[in-house]
Amino acid sequence: SIEVDIETEALPVDDMVEFEDGSMGYEKAPQPEPVAFNANLALTIPENELSTMGSKLLQDIDEDKMSRKDWEESYTKGLSLLGMKSEEMTEPWPGACGLFHTMVAEAVVRFQSNAIMEIFPPSGPCKTNIIGRITEEIEKQAKRVQDEVNYQLVEKIDDYRPETEKLLFGLAASGSAFRKIFPDPITEAARARYVPAEKFIVPYGATSLASAPRYTECFSINRNELLKMQVNGIYRDTQVDESVPVVSALQEKKDEINREEEPPTLDGDIELYECHVDLDIDSEDGIATPHIVTLDYSGKILSIYRNWEEGDPFKKKILWYVDYSYVPG
Repeated sequence: SIEVDIETEALPVDDMVEFEDGSMGYEKAPQPEPVAFNANLALTIPENELSTMGSKLLQDIDEDKMSRKDWEESYTKGLSLLGMKSEEMTEPWPGACGLFHTMVAEAVVRFQSNAIMEIFPPSGPCKTNIIGRITEEIEKQAKRVQDEVNYQLVEKIDDYRPETEKLLFGLAASGSAFRKIFPDPITEAARARYVPAEKFIVPYGATSLASAPRYTECFSINRNELLKMQVNGIYRDTQVDESVPVVSALQEKKDEINREEEPPTLDGDIELYECHVDLDIDSEDGIATPHIVTLDYSGKILSIYRNWEEGDPFKKKILWYVDYSYVPG
């Protein structure tokens, strides 16, 4: 856990004043307003403490990356086995066949196509199950819930199905995938975004997201979207690191298969981290509580938000991500 202090205005001192009857006394000074529960706490913490916190989080994230280095190397080699690209071979002799059989790719596509038909039947992806005593009123209520959820997933969240199809393909290819369910901070519309396994960093030894002390999503944001977030106060109005991060071997392999190249200019998206971590910021007992910290690749913090329901005495962490596991372990 990381301990920081929230910066507050100096408590005003009561002023000595003379009242209308000529007597002297103290006039109660106005008290500072408390920080709102859903406020961006990064706006209330001194810059030097934010810098220390960002450096510590960046170090932890780098350690989490190193702990899965072997998995990244195995996944990078495994992508070649999909047989989607021919390679120039020099071993065992020059001009040898540079193609892999498409059996692995066919198995991945078959799993994805079969799974999506099970998840999205003609009646809709949601089906209710009544536990306990069944009455006519409860059956009608279950039907209303089922219809509403199907309407939200099929009609309102327009990217739910395509994101699910991409998730299933990535799940079969890498063995693990994630989905983030969240309200859009600008439009407040529900979103359900697929997060590839290589973009989601979990500490070594974590058995679940609920018990993990920290997990981090690497995501890209357009400059214009970033400006919107800063203007609306969601992020701090500060200069972020816009340098292009070093492309990993895994990303290079995916770009090679997709026949994509890194743009030569710096007009692309900005890379950020969203870290869900326990921090000791404003607790009175020194116990770290769940927070969501957004920072750039240099460690500059843009936002810190509390990550539990207001009024929850146990401050239980809210899970915004769903973990899909294809290969246990």
